[in-house]
Amino acid sequence: MKYDENRWNAIITELNTDFEQFDEVTRTQIVDDALSNAQAGEIDYKKALKVLEYLKDERSYYVWRRFYSKISYLLEQLVEKDLDNFQEILRPIVEPIAEELGWNGNSGTHLERKLRPTILRLQLKLGDQTAIQNVENQFSDWVKNDVEPYPDLKSLVYKYGMRYSETPEDFYKVLDLYASETLSSEKKKLLESMANTPFIEQKDELIRLAMYGFDPTNSGAVIRDQDVVSTILYISSSGDVGREMAWSWARVHWLEFVDRYSLNDRTLCRMAPSIVSGYSTNEKLWETRDFFDFTEDGAGVNYRNNAVESLKANIFWNENNLESIREWIDLEIE
Repeated sequence: MKYDENRWNAIITELNTDFEQFDEVTRTQIVDDALSNAQAGEIDYKKALKVLEYLKDERSYYVWRRFYSKISYLLEQLVEKDLDNFQEILRPIVEPIAEELGWNGNSGTHLERKLRPTILRLQLKLGDQTAIQNVENQFSDWVKNDVEPYPDLKSLVYKYGMRYSETPEDFYKVLDLYASETLSSEKKKLLESMANTPFIEQKDELIRLAMYGFDPTNSGAVIRDQDVVSTILYISSSGDVGREMAWSWARVHWLEFVDRYSLNDRTLCRMAPSIVSGYSTNEKLWETRDFFDFTEDGAGVNYRNNAVESLKANIFWNENNLESIREWIDLEIE
């Protein structure tokens, strides 16, 4: 839904004065409209981001879930100083509800328990030092003292705890756990955890374990054929370095992947498009088109087309929205 300027300003005033005059569904829709319209270029971000002002008092599961899904796009597009400043502004907005929910995965109502991982994940994406310390502590208790994280927080602790690890030994400890684990859902969490190691050498070892069965510690770990592509995508999602490593492997070793799975395998054909869809520069657009033009697409033609369109949309977004966001940031941090 689009709003004229007078109506939008009135909504923001009403939200800041007494947001509960709007029901949860309406508030969720307002947040969605603001950030969706801004992402689509229908409204200036300086106006759209005014919706953040009241969120420090918001406790609705539905509003925060929608906000998380929408604000994640901005956090993926912003870099360096812009990202640092944006995170600094958002941290105090998220802090009140994060403190109320806390890190005790067994506490709270059903909806609070469902919301907790989302809020804590958002805090970690914002670089909140308290959240980082908490996830490091729970991760350390797990790998060193065998203290299992709360079930609802397992994926969070495994992923971000490894991301902030200071030693490769944590990677090898999780590798041992992966080797002995029999439950498929748990193995996937452990695999994603290892992919988030901050150490390039261990990321490379994980790729080689997946591709060739090279076990760096004779742990007995075996990554099944159906999980090889997932391993590459987990690494791609682990940060800028991981994405570059995954993109390099996808291009250089493409024929190996094809020989192993064939071009009829939709999981394989989604791999390269999934990796590149988050890029936002003309250089990466050229690399993507070059790779797609000189390799057969097989079952992946639609995935490739969608990836190119996503990349072009990201470039357009950066060219048309960064200045507006920077102006908003300057007003907020004055």
